[in-house]
Amino acid sequence: MSEGNVQIVREAVAALGRAFESYFRAPRSIADATESGDWPEWNEAVRYVHPEIEWKTVFLGTTVHGRGASARLWDDYLQWASDYRPILEEVEDLGGDRVFAVLSLTGRDKTTGREMSSRFYDLFTIRDGMIGRLEEYTSRREALGDNAENLRAFWKAWNPGGDMDLSLLDPEVEYEDSNLPDHAGEIYRGHEGVARATERWLEPYESLTIELERIAGTGDRLVSIHRARARARYTGIDEEGPLAYVWTFRDGKVIHFRSYRDPGEALAELEAS
Repeated sequence: MSEGNVQIVREAVAALGRAFESYFRAPRSIADATESGDWPEWNEAVRYVHPEIEWKTVFLGTTVHGRGASARLWDDYLQWASDYRPILEEVEDLGGDRVFAVLSLTGRDKTTGREMSSRFYDLFTIRDGMIGRLEEYTSRREALGDNAENLRAFWKAWNPGGDMDLSLLDPEVEYEDSNLPDHAGEIYRGHEGVARATERWLEPYESLTIELERIAGTGDRLVSIHRARARARYTGIDEEGPLAYVWTFRDGKVIHFRSYRDPGEALAELEAS
């Protein structure tokens, strides 16, 4: 996990908010100010933007290249507004150089006074400590893909000790368990094998809850990171700790997954793939 990349996105959005606030106090050309460097708030915001940034916009449906073109785009776009502000609602590391964020944007039409709001689901690629690529989407599923959302739904629906919906898993799925010492190195195959592994895993516990903290990655390789809380069946001892899985999809189905006690190991495998 790269907390540094997440922090870059946090700081960039905060700096952009201050730049917008300055702009609406005394509007003038952002492109001209960016070139001349005489607008401190925009100097700060631009510092987080790579000179060769690629910005795939939602509102224009096109991709803009470079700082200068991005600044000119803001000049054109903000003509309608008397106010416009970004708010960072969610941000999470996706592994490698990518960060996912949910931004809400609120504004006011300068002619009608009508307030507007929208929400974007953004993928940031960090390059040389700056935002090298920004891809905007109108839904989480568009940004992260069906696999991530289906995996999120899988964990939301699963109740340890209850029935498990195996429809997300390919009939020939393979599961490698490295969490429990007596399971290490074993490979469970097919829906029956996954059910058997789950039963063996749950047997020592009186109760078990698995909280999904986040999903890293996009496309056909994902990592899910969890917090597990359990009570031993025979001793009553409470346990708590991290848990992670690396998932491989094909045609929308899981064909392989492996468990890890250390989320860092799972994320390292994702980045190495």
